[in-house]
Amino acid sequence: MLNGSLSSVSFRRMVLVAGPVAMGLVILSGCGGRAAADDPTSGPADQRVKDERLTFRQQMQALDDLWNEGRVVDRAQAREKLKNIAWVTANQIDMRVRAMQLLLEDQQDTGNADTRQMFALMLPVEPSFDVIGYISQTAADKGWREMTPAIVRSWARNIGRVDAERSERAALIKLHPGESVESVVFRVFVTPPSGGGAQERQWAQRARTAAWEVLTRIDPTGSSRLTMLAADSAPGDALVENLRACVRELRAIPLTASQLEWLQELRSFDAVPPAAMQKGPGFKASDGAARRAWWSQTSGAAQSVVPTHQAQLSMRNLEALRFASASGSPRLSLSRDALFSELSQRVSARKTHMRVGVQDSGQSWADEGLESHRAALTWADLLTVLVIDDAMADAGVRAQLWEQIQRDLKDTTTELGGLIELNAQGRYEAVLYPPRATARRGDEEYVAPVEMFQSGPMSLAHYHFHSQRINNRSYAGPGPGDEMFAVTNGRANIVVTPVGEKRFNIDYYQGGGVVVDLGEFVAP
Repeated sequence: MLNGSLSSVSFRRMVLVAGPVAMGLVILSGCGGRAAADDPTSGPADQRVKDERLTFRQQMQALDDLWNEGRVVDRAQAREKLKNIAWVTANQIDMRVRAMQLLLEDQQDTGNADTRQMFALMLPVEPSFDVIGYISQTAADKGWREMTPAIVRSWARNIGRVDAERSERAALIKLHPGESVESVVFRVFVTPPSGGGAQERQWAQRARTAAWEVLTRIDPTGSSRLTMLAADSAPGDALVENLRACVRELRAIPLTASQLEWLQELRSFDAVPPAAMQKGPGFKASDGAARRAWWSQTSGAAQSVVPTHQAQLSMRNLEALRFASASGSPRLSLSRDALFSELSQRVSARKTHMRVGVQDSGQSWADEGLESHRAALTWADLLTVLVIDDAMADAGVRAQLWEQIQRDLKDTTTELGGLIELNAQGRYEAVLYPPRATARRGDEEYVAPVEMFQSGPMSLAHYHFHSQRINNRSYAGPGPGDEMFAVTNGRANIVVTPVGEKRFNIDYYQGGGVVVDLGEFVAP
């Protein structure tokens, strides 16, 4: 019994003594298990790539691990994960580029076909200079000429680098040795969409438009395009044939993508106006028969002027030229100096209101004096400004503009604007085109609706108001956004600014920084 009692006591003491130790061991073991589970370096590779607790070097190693492990387990899934990392612009650039490098190293992607397709989709929308550079250089180094349209689409975007330094330009030069970059881009333009599905054809059409945008910058005068258009390329293509007709018959070439769309509208000789417009503004301009008649009249006018004046014609001058010819204006036979003198006499007789202050960049506003732009204004530009000035002298136009100023003063959701168009009586009128409800961006911006461009291709000029207050003379003149509009759309433009009761200032402007204050006009 004694031995038994001792054994029993001894056993209880062992439990009491060992219990806490054993518990401690269990607890320590549990802590060790959680620590392993929470260790960011031991998780699955695709999770480690995104784990911000890891150093960037560790995340990059996880990226390699993801691919090395994935090729064994599920190669297709690993590729999709890498492609997702490459696509997401929020990821660090080095990580995105490394993902693309790994995809290129995939021997089972024959000829890098899948990766090439991804690059072609990424490039036109990629915001990073470094990623654009990597994809462009890769395409050039590997000789992927089929990437040319995607490279051109990327180059068309104005993303803050001068054209001479763009990686897309360097890639095109390497992909097409011995050929001018202008001719490479032009070939993309004259290649019409064909084959494939609807999406592929849409991409091809976007590439054509992008090519013209690039040519607008690298061939600003259009001289290279004129030479290349003369060659027998893309016969039968409607867009190219319309361009040739414009050059041949109107003696002008659309320089921007917007002007290219403008030309397409002018050549829509079979257009029928929608029922809603048949009794309202824009009916004549939306009628295909009217467009055909306009084209014929303008062609005759353009070919009647002397060759030196023909060589200076722009699309912004065509309606003024047609109107001057149709009305028998003696100005068509006057010299450039004579036109300048007439305009100078008109402007000097009026009170002018120059825009004051400085731009957000700290630069002064463009000089609005006529003399300052003597060299920049061509014979056709001077004719255009004089015809616009005639339209402003019309009491009906001035009454319309003043009524629209009153409307704009009350509407603080947007600026208002429209077109100076010819009415059924053969006189100009100010036709208002309010912006769409979704495009009202505040009282200091006018977003022209697409209907304005579609229904008014034969208009004389585009106009908009600076009507935030009844006397807004400090803002009499175009702003930076207006200058951008003029460059992009290539139209003749005026900005109308109220400077008092029934008084408003008119400023003419066009691309290239030309701004001429035409002075103060009074509403009847």
